[in-house]
Amino acid sequence: MILLALSPFVAYVLAKADLFWTQLESGDIKFIMHGETLHKIIYDVRGFKLIDGKFSPTTPEEETQKSHPWFGFYWIGIPPFASVHHFPITKERENPAGKTPEEWIERDVGEESVSSLRFTLPRSYVLLNVELGDRTPINVLVVAKFQVVTPYIPVFLFKGKFFENAGGIIRATISDILKGYTLDQLVAAEKGEVGGILVGMKLPDSEFNGELIKQVGLRLVGISIPQYDPSDDALRKAMNARIVAKKEAEGLVAVARGHAAQLKIRVEADAKAAERLAIARGALVRATLIQLQVSGASGDVLAQTTASALRAESLAGPTSKIITLVEGSAPVVVPVGGNKV
Repeated sequence: MILLALSPFVAYVLAKADLFWTQLESGDIKFIMHGETLHKIIYDVRGFKLIDGKFSPTTPEEETQKSHPWFGFYWIGIPPFASVHHFPITKERENPAGKTPEEWIERDVGEESVSSLRFTLPRSYVLLNVELGDRTPINVLVVAKFQVVTPYIPVFLFKGKFFENAGGIIRATISDILKGYTLDQLVAAEKGEVGGILVGMKLPDSEFNGELIKQVGLRLVGISIPQYDPSDDALRKAMNARIVAKKEAEGLVAVARGHAAQLKIRVEADAKAAERLAIARGALVRATLIQLQVSGASGDVLAQTTASALRAESLAGPTSKIITLVEGSAPVVVPVGGNKV
């Protein structure tokens, strides 16, 4: 009973060392070896299944029917006859704070031995001296996002060096695309992952993706150009100055639009206030006439009082000192806008 109670803890400790058992994080792919031969591939990838060595999307029904291992432990086998395959990889990441092409990417020193392949893989590439359509050479930072299609190819055929091979294919294709743009057109073009100038590369049925899957076993699912600079120093300074001037101009336009919007709001508010004041004055005149009618006033008195009320309202204003208006023997009229002090 004690051994049975301790078995999950023991399995956990052994799984951390990839002995007898192993565990997967979400999005991980591992390779179980019998000696030097691949025995099976285990994976925890939501929305995909591995059929004949290739990942393909699952239906919602298939996703719910996926089996899950006991306590998340995957059986490897008895060492040293069975093991988890390890392979080297050089870790890199984009450096948004980098000012020069040499600083755009941060790289770890040396290779790291890893035991799993991520299903989705980001990778950054620096392309130097790419020639545009107007023969301007530029340096370009490209951030790509891959998905694994055939896991055997990058890990066993390329021994973990698959990013370099994928980069060669990417560089050739991007160079061809950028030849269709002048520097001015590139500056104005959308370069993001959604709707950018490289978006055609990530289409599932694109010629580029077909070649990438065939050669490296990966599919491109995202690509963007977050940074670029002309190779020529003088041209780079001129372009940066032009970009700064453009941003300042956009700022001035935004300020002008803000002032225009505020003016429009004030004009509309004044118009509504005038409309409310006119309605209030009309209501006062009607109330005055109703009171006179109830008191039995003659038609002449009603006409005279109406004229006096309208004149009182016309004299009333924000700076008016009128409190009451009395004309002859007509009833007292109090203007709506008059100062009551």
